[in-house]
Amino acid sequence: MEYTERAIDQYKKMEYEIGRLKKSFSGKLRIGASTTIEQYVLPVLLSKFNKKYSDIEILVFNHNTMNVEKDVLSHKIDLGVIEGNPGQMEFKYIPFMQDEIVAIAHVSQPVSKKSQISLEELIHTPLVLREMGSGTLDVILSALQRHEIKLKDMNVKMHLGSTESIKNFLKSSNCIGLISVHAVSKEVARGDFQIIDIDGLDITRTFNFIYPQGQQDGLTDMFINFCMKNKE
Repeated sequence: MEYTERAIDQYKKMEYEIGRLKKSFSGKLRIGASTTIEQYVLPVLLSKFNKKYSDIEILVFNHNTMNVEKDVLSHKIDLGVIEGNPGQMEFKYIPFMQDEIVAIAHVSQPVSKKSQISLEELIHTPLVLREMGSGTLDVILSALQRHEIKLKDMNVKMHLGSTESIKNFLKSSNCIGLISVHAVSKEVARGDFQIIDIDGLDITRTFNFIYPQGQQDGLTDMFINFCMKNKE
């Protein structure tokens, strides 16, 4: 298996070098992206990349951060784009974009009338969060831990498997959701959701490209560089 993987890597490098000489790139790039990034960050970049490099086939797989990391290590994908901070020695991490987790409520619900709440109020407020294994949830738990608050201390009503599920749930529930600001900026601008500041709690993170240490190829580097230059 290891020999096969090395042979594939060598072929991809050769294919890239030929394309570089011809100034015409082709090949296949398999990308695994955690849910927030796949839905709200990558689509515009993928569209721009496809216009410039139409002969490169890109396959995008949507998983939570934990599963993206597993797929990178097992070589099911060439590149991962994940939420959260560097944590494993097996990966090369390349910082991509900053993100903030915000508390939101639907404007039809009473809880949305508060523009700010304290940490103590947050503990008792009904919450809906992402599922275990989600990079979003990991970052939230890390931020709460700095204030010595554990998940079991919170009034969590439900864990859901996607940000869209959380937003739809909140439309008819007097709960607060904690999600990426990238995922709700349009709805906030339209007046559908209200961002509620949590006094003393800042939840920020970095989106990272990841691939196995010592294993990179031309197409992967080209895609990363393109995204870095064209991100908004």
